[in-house]
Order: sequence, then structure tokens, then C-alpha cells
Amino acid sequence: MKTKALRPYLEAPAATLLVVIAGFITNRENPCFVDLRLHPFLFIVIFIASWYGALPGRFAGTISGLAYVAGVYYREGVYSPRLIFEFNTYFLPVVFLFAGALLGEVRERFKQKELAAERRAGDLEEKFRAAEDHIKVLKYTNAELGTAVAGNFSTFSVLYEAAKKLDTRDRGEFFRAVD
Repeated sequence: MKTKALRPYLEAPAATLLVVIAGFITNRENPCFVDLRLHPFLFIVIFIASWYGALPGRFAGTISGLAYVAGVYYREGVYSPRLIFEFNTYFLPVVFLFAGALLGEVRERFKQKELAAERRAGDLEEKFRAAEDHIKVLKYTNAELGTAVAGNFSTFSVLYEAAKKLDTRDRGEFFRAVD
């Protein structure tokens, strides 16, 4: 895998870890900002999914969701069955995962449309180059015809004389006109 392909898979955990560290610095009892509704993890998911695409968006949503659930369990301090079945414990992680998947799919569609537009632009450039070459050939041919026929007055005079002699139907006159 290229380094560029690995970037989102390194950025998502790193950003999540930075948010958790900031949470530990500001509030040791609630390091994952569990009480916030507009959660910092959501911004991470939105950024990764909208920048890199579907699979990295899902990965960022999963990492953020796991970190959020771990933060909920850390804040409670007791691992009780009540927490496992509570709606608020898993609502935001599902939102993270859904946002990552949805925005990632939107980004993938834009990437596909961008590649299709680039291919069409390349095809059009190729057609324009071919048309320019064709125009150059036509201009050259036109110039050659202009110098060969239109520029040569004797050609017109020979044709005119031959046409005039055709009226007489005399072969000898016709051949003298062509010479």
C-alpha cells in the first residue's frame, strides 16, 4: 500500500487520541466529552470521510465510536449491564459510523464523477488535436490547389479555348487548342 493510502488510517486514530488526551487534560472524569451533543469525534469522522472516501470514513466512525463507548465506561467507573443496554451509550457511536459511511459514499461519488470528467476532457483534447491536424492539412491542400489551378492563368485559358473549339466539332481545331 502506498503511504498516501495509509494516511486516513493513521490520521483517524491520531486525531481521536488527541481529543482523548485533550479530554484528560481538561477533565479527568470525562475524557471523551461524553456529555457533549456536538461531539469532537464527529468532526474527525466528517473530515476523514469527506476528504478520503467511504472506507476511511467507516474506519474513522468505528474508531470514534469505540473511543466514545470506552469513554462512557471510563466515566461510569463500573461496568454494569445497565450501561450495555442504555440507548445513550450507543446512539452517538452509531451516528459516527453512519456519518462516516454516508459522507464517504458521497465523496466516492464525487471522485468517480471527477475521474469521468477528466477522461472526457482527455478525449476532447485528443479530438481537438486531431481536428487541428485536419485543419492544417486542409489549409495546405487549399494553398496547393490555389497555386496549382487558380494561380495558373494558362490553365484557364487552355480550358476556355478547348471548350470554344468543342463547338466547331473539328478535331484538328480541338487538338490545336489543347496544344
